[in-house]
Amino acid sequence: VILQSQKRYEEAEAAYLCAINIRPDYVQAHVNLGLLALESNDFDSARQAFLNARQIFPPTTDIIAGYARSLLGLGRAQDAIAYIESEVNQENGNTRLDILRAEAYLRDNKPRKAHDLLKVLQNQNPAPAQILNNLGFTLRDLGLHHDATVALQEALLLEPDFDDAADNLAQLLLSLGHFSDAWPLYRRRKTQKRQANSLAQNGRWGLEADISMSSIVAW
Repeated sequence: VILQSQKRYEEAEAAYLCAINIRPDYVQAHVNLGLLALESNDFDSARQAFLNARQIFPPTTDIIAGYARSLLGLGRAQDAIAYIESEVNQENGNTRLDILRAEAYLRDNKPRKAHDLLKVLQNQNPAPAQILNNLGFTLRDLGLHHDATVALQEALLLEPDFDDAADNLAQLLLSLGHFSDAWPLYRRRKTQKRQANSLAQNGRWGLEADISMSSIVAW
């Protein structure tokens, strides 16, 4: 995990494979290998790693999300939707997986279904910024630009440092010709990217822990 956080991917992969060789039923090593493959955009290897984890241990949210995201990476949005729906308890739901399912609907060119699902999630939760961001993206996709702007602005009010929402709002404002409003968001993002590169060079860049809650970004 430390090697992965330092972007030393080949060494990290070797360490995970060594752990699996010593203990083939080490579920977390399979999951970490899958996360590494996702980070490297090697979606076929990621799918196999999460499939191996599923065969060892009853699917957890992390395993389900990882396997579904690997299917999305392979362009198999319909399979990802079917898999998530087969694993999620439809009565109780699972917010993390439902957000991922909404993303799968978008990738399957079903923005209305994504919108409807995110609206349900918004009503069930105290308007978390994650849901508002993804809702704003789907509203933009549906051509509802005013509603999209409001949702993204609300996401930023809840979490002022939410970079993905800032990116999406800047992209939306640019597309509407509101350059003066978009520029501060764009400039802030450029500054933060420079700071992030500096942190990465100093070896202080952390891993994303929750792949299923990743935001939809317009860039």
